[in-house]
Amino acid sequence: MLMDMNRSKLANFHPENLYSQRKTTLIHSLEAFVGKIDFDKVAHHLDQHESMLASPSATAAYLMNCSKWNDSAENYLRNVIHLGSGKGTGGVPSAFPSSIFETTWSTSVANGNQDSGLLADADDTAKAILMTNLLGLPTSPSRLVDEFEAEQFSGTYKGERNEPLSANCHVLDALLHSLNPPDYLGPITKVTRFLCKMWNVGRAQDKWVRFGYGTGQINN
Repeated sequence: MLMDMNRSKLANFHPENLYSQRKTTLIHSLEAFVGKIDFDKVAHHLDQHESMLASPSATAAYLMNCSKWNDSAENYLRNVIHLGSGKGTGGVPSAFPSSIFETTWSTSVANGNQDSGLLADADDTAKAILMTNLLGLPTSPSRLVDEFEAEQFSGTYKGERNEPLSANCHVLDALLHSLNPPDYLGPITKVTRFLCKMWNVGRAQDKWVRFGYGTGQINN
């Protein structure tokens, strides 16, 4: 099953997608493209931490396959090993740093800044907007709508292939808790219809959270 999914995804892959200046979630999984791309042509995607979209595995794949060693990228990996959740034991997180994600999901406290090195996404953005409004810090969801509204629902990332259930739950929550929800009646209606459709056809499953948590979000 996993190999079938791998072949399906790679069938639509073109190296030029990574060689351009456009940021894409493919950068976070560069290790999947060893032997399929020229790693020297993706060096421009290194961020201010000298990581590949805050992914230790993608950064390691880059270092192992580029023609010129990057000391700063090596230092990033050393920091991940010593400062990440493994604390030098050998365990390495899938993303580092991830302070906004951890804050909004673990303690439900948000600030208005996107994690450095990570692509903006509807999920974390909606959670941050929701929490700041609940904390009495007025935050408009207009950019959230402008950036991620799709034809029938809100996408987590631009260009993703899956219909994100939990992300739309969070988008709806953020819109309903905005200062003036009627201003976003169109997006609210769109997301609500999408969630109801997914529920009614028995597709209330999600790629980000376990099934039980996803249905709980809808029920709440």
